[in-house]
Amino acid sequence: AILAWDEKLRYGVKKAGYHGGASLQEITVPVIVLDYRGRPDLAGWRLASPQVPTWWNDPLVSRRQLSSVEAQLAAAITTGRRQKGGGSKAGPPAPEGFESLLPELTQAGPAVAAPLTALPAGAGGGGLVDRLLGSPVYAAQRARAGRRALGDDVVAAVLRVLLARGGRAHRETVAAAAGVPVGGLEPRLAALRRLLNVEGYTVVGEDADGVTIVLDEKLLAEQFELGR
Repeated sequence: AILAWDEKLRYGVKKAGYHGGASLQEITVPVIVLDYRGRPDLAGWRLASPQVPTWWNDPLVSRRQLSSVEAQLAAAITTGRRQKGGGSKAGPPAPEGFESLLPELTQAGPAVAAPLTALPAGAGGGGLVDRLLGSPVYAAQRARAGRRALGDDVVAAVLRVLLARGGRAHRETVAAAAGVPVGGLEPRLAALRRLLNVEGYTVVGEDADGVTIVLDEKLLAEQFELGR
């Protein structure tokens, strides 16, 4: 089936229970396997990290650029609006129906959630994270933690997700970055605090809402002597 991407786009007269485009609920088929809490792991199976999209719990953090086609449509929509308002006539109006199809294109463009992994170079505080992993203070903290120390790859993934979101992220977002189920996040957070909360200062903590993990970027830079 070929369907319009916006459920608000209609092919005929508006009436109850009818829409023209497809909605996410109509094309999504979730599959999930449930297990008893606390039961020993089944051979060949492991608990999954959170599968919710990043925009489900956290604010949107980036915007995509309009494609050339979308930009042309946005310009046509704007021109059509000016003509309706009595402005000067210039160029053909947008095709009928496209104004409802692309309602946000005359603004800044629809926001999209940032990916959890493979952030582009320089995004998500990559430079700060790299300096942290190479700092003498961090090396001393790792030595002090011993075998309980969290892996550098997990530390980097969690910090990049937090930095990309202004120092605040939902527990499920952090768990997905760490590659663990939400139930397995607390031991990782405890290990992360042992590494980063130097001398008891709260570099990594938890918001009063009980679900938001908080990173103090300024304190992180100060405690590990990372500069700006």
